[in-house]
Amino acid sequence: MYIRSLKLVSTDLEDEEKSQNSNQPGGKTSVNVARWGFVILGVIWFVFGVYSLIRITGGNTGLSSFGWIIAGLMFVNSTVLIWIGWKLKEARRFYFYLALLVLAGNILLTVTDEFGIFDLVTLIIAISLLILLLVTRSKYLAAS
Repeated sequence: MYIRSLKLVSTDLEDEEKSQNSNQPGGKTSVNVARWGFVILGVIWFVFGVYSLIRITGGNTGLSSFGWIIAGLMFVNSTVLIWIGWKLKEARRFYFYLALLVLAGNILLTVTDEFGIFDLVTLIIAISLLILLLVTRSKYLAAS
């Protein structure tokens, strides 16, 4: 009975090891962290876009047309970030390179604008995601 239990545990551990060593990153911890990082970053941009719209409609008419454009771009950025987070599980080169491009654009645009606490938070998350993607790139590039 004891030997049979050990054999079952051994088989379970071997199966788990095989699934962790596969090229499909769907169940990998680092891929899931990256995916959720993109979703969190997208939600932050969405909330900031809503905040910007509230500020625009609150009577600050001097920036309203420009403010609407900026808020719209925040919503587009939010949507793209969440979409990339959703698609990273497919482990395709296209989504990996698109993620790098969007993160690089976000980082560049964040440091070229007024810099506040919101910018610091998004910058830290974006740089962390960029580093995570670069370190784990084999999980995305090997599968394609």
